[in-house]
Amino acid sequence: MKLNDTVRADIEKSVLCWLASVDPSGFPSVSPKEIWTVFDDTTLVVADIASNNSVRNILKHPAVCLSFVDIFRQRGFKIQGHADIIAPHDPDFARLGPGLAAMAGETFKIRHIIRIDVQRIARILAPSYRLDPDIDEDTMMKQAFATYGVRPA
Repeated sequence: MKLNDTVRADIEKSVLCWLASVDPSGFPSVSPKEIWTVFDDTTLVVADIASNNSVRNILKHPAVCLSFVDIFRQRGFKIQGHADIIAPHDPDFARLGPGLAAMAGETFKIRHIIRIDVQRIARILAPSYRLDPDIDEDTMMKQAFATYGVRPA
């Protein structure tokens, strides 16, 4: 499945995502990731900077779900796919890593790259969008700003 312009735009605005994997016992595990990007139309890449559990889980069970939500717009996407782990000695590491390295800068060492082959994409919406069909994004944002006690820049 291809990542369209809408999904790409939301990814570019996101500062955090959550990667769900399955642990060796078969239980779901979710962890935040802050260095991730689109590599091409069907591939996402995530930096392993402190992802021991995610790496271990993916090596056993490659099915993953990556989700991101703009907390003010209260919408985002979930992306399901199959992941593999790219080690620094793998030739693909140099090909897949420049965008992640630019985001990591000198702050973080990238230990592996988690490459996700996108299989499914679904919109995530706060329940308010479904419960009140007349609500719009501006109203949702105003409510979120009030709830979180913040002001837009």
